[in-house]
Amino acid sequence: MKRTYKFGWIILIALIPLLPLSGWNYSIDVSDVGFNLNQYRFCFTDMDSTYLPLFLTNILGGCLLRLFEVLHIPAYIGMEAAWAAVCFYLCFLSYRLYVRYRRDTLILPALAFAMVFAKCNFHFFIYNTAVAFMALTGLYFLIRAVNDKKSWMLFFAAAFFMLASFCKISSLLQFAVFAVLFYDLYRKKDVAYFVRQVLWCVAGVLCSFAAGLVLMYKTCGISTYFQMVADMFLYAGNSNDGHTIGNMVVINFKGTVRGMLLLAVIYVIYLAAAKIKRLAPVIGYGMIAVAVLLLAGAVLGADQIAGLSILYRVLGDYLNAVAVIKAMMYVCAVLILRDKETSEEFKILTLASCALAVLMPIGSNVGITHLCNEAFYILPYILICAGEKIRKSENNRKIVVIIFTIWCVILTASQSLYMTKAYVRDKEQKQQFTLDELRGIRYDTAIVLPMEEVVNFIKSYGGESDKMVACGAIPILHYLTGRAPYITGCGGWIETDYVTAEEIKQQLDASAESDSGGKTMPLVVFNKTALDKPSEKTDVVLSFVKKYSYQQVFENEEYKVYAKKN
Repeated sequence: MKRTYKFGWIILIALIPLLPLSGWNYSIDVSDVGFNLNQYRFCFTDMDSTYLPLFLTNILGGCLLRLFEVLHIPAYIGMEAAWAAVCFYLCFLSYRLYVRYRRDTLILPALAFAMVFAKCNFHFFIYNTAVAFMALTGLYFLIRAVNDKKSWMLFFAAAFFMLASFCKISSLLQFAVFAVLFYDLYRKKDVAYFVRQVLWCVAGVLCSFAAGLVLMYKTCGISTYFQMVADMFLYAGNSNDGHTIGNMVVINFKGTVRGMLLLAVIYVIYLAAAKIKRLAPVIGYGMIAVAVLLLAGAVLGADQIAGLSILYRVLGDYLNAVAVIKAMMYVCAVLILRDKETSEEFKILTLASCALAVLMPIGSNVGITHLCNEAFYILPYILICAGEKIRKSENNRKIVVIIFTIWCVILTASQSLYMTKAYVRDKEQKQQFTLDELRGIRYDTAIVLPMEEVVNFIKSYGGESDKMVACGAIPILHYLTGRAPYITGCGGWIETDYVTAEEIKQQLDASAESDSGGKTMPLVVFNKTALDKPSEKTDVVLSFVKKYSYQQVFENEEYKVYAKKN
């Protein structure tokens, strides 16, 4: 029976990212994903155009692109497959760790839930995927080192955390998770052993750091990397797109407070069912009846009624489920650490996992939804803790917890199919891309045809050494055309705060000053959005086009291309 149970959950975990409804080939992301694809394509040939605080992610992505080219795998789908492979790896790593220190039947269901959580994010190998791979591997070695008294494993723990920092420089904050070593010192009272642990950590950091310096020396240059990192920290102090350190801390705090309030409401219902036993069946079956009525009402359009719409927003908002799970992460960690019957090894596992889940979202402006990346390590201890409480509680309390759990699972599963739902709702005619880089991808015909036209034109115009400026949050055009971004340091996505309007103007003017014949002046591409809703940066590029008498060389219903002709 145990083998059948395990096999069933493992099959489910394997199928979750591979289901036909995963949305793998339904559309493309021209901005975030395009930004990453640009850096993967040009990191070996034009490192200046990439965003260097994501240095190692770009190198890994570049290697994957070359591998897919050799294997004749469509690059876009290949990167989605790489994301799935990392998710499977993290599931395996977490399972190995949890069964080592706490055998429980809820570990596999928790990991299946974590896989569903992961699908709520980009199904693509990007910097968050690379950071999760490195940091959670480092966490595995850290926990093994402390619990199994194998201090040499701290070498690999520190090395992987350093690699995570090279994947995304803000991941340096994650080194704070090594504070568990002080907890271990408090527990063991062995100073000599603690010193050995620290030395292994230092050795791991130095070796990984040295490897990174060698890689920088061979690619972008060491001084260039550290200059851009310094600029990134200045950018994090005054960004307008939510990436300020203060904003990233505040939005995570707000999400946690929101979860605590919702969890308090659930706890009051739980206590009412416990204290007033006659009321328990009414509460339990009442919650089921309300859920059925709300679902039926949503089908009939009741969610649009003024009074009921608020209730639907509260109960049907995926972010509320994430907020509650984020709050439970803290509550369950405290309960486990205070439980005298829990093993010290499981406490270390819980403490380290919770600490990393607190640190990882800092560096991203997505707030508590960043939990998708840490779910593989925190959901098992949350479900184990909740399961333990349910087993010890009376039947009249269990129904409240079970209904709440089902609510979280349903909302998360629904959100994980966001690509599929968008595809079903979209009644526009679809067709597959014929571009080699996007083989197998289907999208709206009104988007596919203009994009293929402009890409094919740019490929045939000029030479591969030409560079380009793309306006309208369309950095993917650089990747598709093979024309490297002219504006350096932003991965071809000039709309981000990685580069200012003033810097764009300086770089564009420099192109004209360096070559009066116009041979090195970049192609300029605008999409309809950029022209209809111009921004400060778009205005800078338009002024450059007019100032230096650029000529329009291509136009369709979505794009315009300008070039400097001799």
